[in-house]
Amino acid sequence: EVIEGFFADLERDHGWQVFQDPHTGKTVRATPSGDESSDEISIDTGHHILEIGLAPAKIIQDLETTLRKRIALMTAILEKYDAAILGYGVQPITQLSDDYISPKSQYRLYQANIKSEQFEGVYQPSLQYLGLSASSQTHVDITRDEALDAVNMLNATSGLRIGLFGNSPIWQGEIGDY
Repeated sequence: EVIEGFFADLERDHGWQVFQDPHTGKTVRATPSGDESSDEISIDTGHHILEIGLAPAKIIQDLETTLRKRIALMTAILEKYDAAILGYGVQPITQLSDDYISPKSQYRLYQANIKSEQFEGVYQPSLQYLGLSASSQTHVDITRDEALDAVNMLNATSGLRIGLFGNSPIWQGEIGDY
């Protein structure tokens, strides 16, 4: 109900255009202008996971300004529902439930075809586990000529990135030691 109310408020009170999944009929994303190339707020695998997709910008400072505005808007709306944004990489304490899977049709298709079961002694987790994750992603556009340098830089810094991003400071519902 919180996510549905969130999208309804974006549309009604802030003039955003909402978009429904064609198969489930549920609202799964919204844009401030209805323009497909603009910023968007959407849900992903977990229905309770909101993602901000920012439109491309020439300089990163413009993205930071826009991101701060989007987070402030989201926070203000969610406060009405006594809900809050956790944070990047925080794993919420949530019981597994089909109710937490996104109403996007592709996830409902997976859900209908993936079951938790024992297979030759190896546990096969269900799609429900995908509803527990919260993360931060950045997409960077590079040209064909930049691809080799970009891959080399990513490889060179992989240890640093694993060290920085591999562990959440939250463990068993509390701030951990690291």
